[in-house]
Parts: sequence; C-alpha cells; structure tokens
Amino acid sequence: MPTVLLLVKNSLGEIKKRYIFEDRENSLYYKALDFKWFNYLKNLPYIHQDNNGELFYSSEKKTLENHRINQLRNTTGLIGSGKAYTDEYGIISENPGGIRNQEHRFHYEE
Repeated sequence: MPTVLLLVKNSLGEIKKRYIFEDRENSLYYKALDFKWFNYLKNLPYIHQDNNGELFYSSEKKTLENHRINQLRNTTGLIGSGKAYTDEYGIISENPGGIRNQEHRFHYEE
C-alpha cells in the first residue's frame, strides 16, 4: 500500500513544523502529518478510478450485476451470429455438441 501519511509542507515544499507536540523531558515527539485521502481511497477494494482519474464506488453486488449483463450481451451476440448451440443443461455456447439454435420469428395476433 502506498504511503498515505506525509509530513505537512508549505507551498515552497518546506516542512511547516516538524513536531506538533514536543515533550523533551520524556522524549515524546509527535509529527505533523498530512493524511492523503485520495491515495488511501484508491487502495480500497470497492473504490475504482476511471480513465479521467475520478474515483467511484463499486460494490461487489454492482460488479456481479455488470458481469451478468456482460454475459447476457455475449450470449445475445452469439445467438445473433448463428453459431449458437444449446446443450442438455440449457447452456448456450459455440460447442457443436448441443442442439443448434434456430432463428425465431415472433408475431403477435390481435
């Protein structure tokens, strides 16, 4: 995971104040740190970055739904190509071991 904590610096790149709390007697020194939210968020499994560098939330449920939609699109394209076969389990693929899908014509009667 990349560093998400950096020393706080001014516009010239100089460290503003190295320690925000000093207790020299007890050797306690606390640094002033700047938390880099963007770097932190980019490393979460449900946060993704688009081509423009913008972050967006993507839940596992949404990811699974997108995967299902892509599978449906691929199956639709396969059926439209005329190279689709349906096996005994109802799975549509290019495997000629199943029954070749036939073109269907739908009509409605009034």
